[in-house]
Amino acid sequence: MRALTFIGTSGFFAIVGVLVVWWAIKARRKAAAIWFIALQISANLVLKILQFAFHRARPEPFFGLSTPETYSFPSGHAMLSTVFYLSLALLITRKTPIRIAAALLAFLIGLSRIYLGVHYPADVLAGFAAGAFWLSAWVYAADNAGLRWPVSTPQYPVDP
Repeated sequence: MRALTFIGTSGFFAIVGVLVVWWAIKARRKAAAIWFIALQISANLVLKILQFAFHRARPEPFFGLSTPETYSFPSGHAMLSTVFYLSLALLITRKTPIRIAAALLAFLIGLSRIYLGVHYPADVLAGFAAGAFWLSAWVYAADNAGLRWPVSTPQYPVDP
């Protein structure tokens, strides 16, 4: 569970995110790289705003873990994992099983937060909902802007 929590941290996302952006630029998908960076930064900002607005204290952690210093609601791990892993899956493939695996990974990361006792179940559910909403809004905006990016539907060609 600690390993699952680790792959849901901002530090891990930063390392993998740099590799994703490098790959996108190398593949001449600069619009996708910019979209990915802007999505991740904005999701972090929205998370901070939501946590500050709700100001919910955390439960007592299990297993002798120290209490994280951020607020509990919504779960940052759940929200940011949903945004990060699903956006990554949208960028790299149109294959449904990989996208389902990305959603399952985000779910397991959220579950690890409940198991470790650092979040209430409602925190994690709210994180999933906020992450899904934020990612959906960005996909919708990109679709309506006519951006050419290798995301959801086949009518958008891959950047040359």
